[in-house]
Amino acid sequence: LNTTSHNLSNVYTKGYTRQLSINGDRTYVNIGSSSTSYMQVGLGVDVISTSRVRNILLDKAYRTENSRANFYTAQYNAATEVTNILGEINGESFDKTLENLENAISEMTKTPNSETAQSELVMFAEKFIQRANGIYQDMKEYQDNLDAKIKGMIEEVNGLGRQIDALNKAIAGVEAANIQDANDLRDQRDLALDKLSEYVKITYQEGENKYVTVNIEGVPFVSDTGVFEM
Repeated sequence: LNTTSHNLSNVYTKGYTRQLSINGDRTYVNIGSSSTSYMQVGLGVDVISTSRVRNILLDKAYRTENSRANFYTAQYNAATEVTNILGEINGESFDKTLENLENAISEMTKTPNSETAQSELVMFAEKFIQRANGIYQDMKEYQDNLDAKIKGMIEEVNGLGRQIDALNKAIAGVEAANIQDANDLRDQRDLALDKLSEYVKITYQEGENKYVTVNIEGVPFVSDTGVFEM
C-alpha cells in the first residue's frame, strides 16, 4: 500500500520511476519436532525489497542518442543562423552582391572611360562595403551570443556534476547497510544524467560503492573523489 500510494503521489514528478514491491516468505516458527519434517508454521508474506521499474540498457541508449541529437541540432541551428545572416534564406544573398560587383568591374575594364560603368562600379562597391560591414557586425553579435550561451552551458554542466556527486554520497549513505534502496535519490541522479547528456557526450558506470563515475568525451568529470569542473 505504501509503494502504491508513493507511485500515485509522484505521477507528475519529473524523473520519477515507478516502484515495485517484491514479496517473499516471512520467517517460520517451529511448533514441534518430527523425524520426517521440520513442523514449522509460516508467518505469511513480507516485502523483501522495493525496486524501480527501469531499464539500464534503454537509459544508456537514450543518453547516447540524446547527446548525438543535440550535437546535430546545434550544427543545424548554427548553419541556419549563418545562412540567414548571409541572406541565403530571406532577402538578397551576399553572393549576389559579390556577383554584381564582379560584373561592374568587368564592365569597367571593357569601357574604362564610360561614365555609366564608372557610376555602376561606385554604386556596387558602396553596396558591397555596406553589406560586408553589416554581415561582420551580425557575425560578431552572433559570436558574442554563442560565447554567452556556451558559458551558461558550462555552468549548467558543472552544476549537474556537483549534483551527481552529492547524490552519489547520499545514495551510498542510505544503501551502505544493504537494508533499503535509495530509489528516489537514484531517480534524481538518473534525471541529472539525462540532463547532462543534453549538453555533452558522456559515458558512465556505477561501482560497488554505489557511486556513478562520469566521463565527458573520455575525460573524467565525476569520480569517487569529487567533480573535475570544466
